[in-house]
Amino acid sequence: MPALPDVAAFIIDGVVVNVGALSTENDYTEAHAAVADQFDEIRIVPRAGIGWVDTPDGLRAPKPDDTTWAWDDANGWWGRPVPYPSDGGVWEWDEDGQAWVEVEEDVDGN
Repeated sequence: MPALPDVAAFIIDGVVVNVGALSTENDYTEAHAAVADQFDEIRIVPRAGIGWVDTPDGLRAPKPDDTTWAWDDANGWWGRPVPYPSDGGVWEWDEDGQAWVEVEEDVDGN
């Protein structure tokens, strides 16, 4: 699979307010010249989305609301604070209990 092109992240007050796909260096140069005065910063990054926030470690998607998810540096994304069990079972996350709960299957396999 070919690599995805970088994007231009348009940032105001530490939040990405717009993104634009780039296919060439000229795309960035032209975009920057046309709108540079409208944003605090325009940064070229591998991925970004509207609403992402600027952190000391780079741009991050906002943390999902009402969760205790933690940032996973290995995946570059938010995840549950406890790894998914690897025993082959079917599990669902219990946010209140902060644990994976095994999903019981009935006799029909449902």
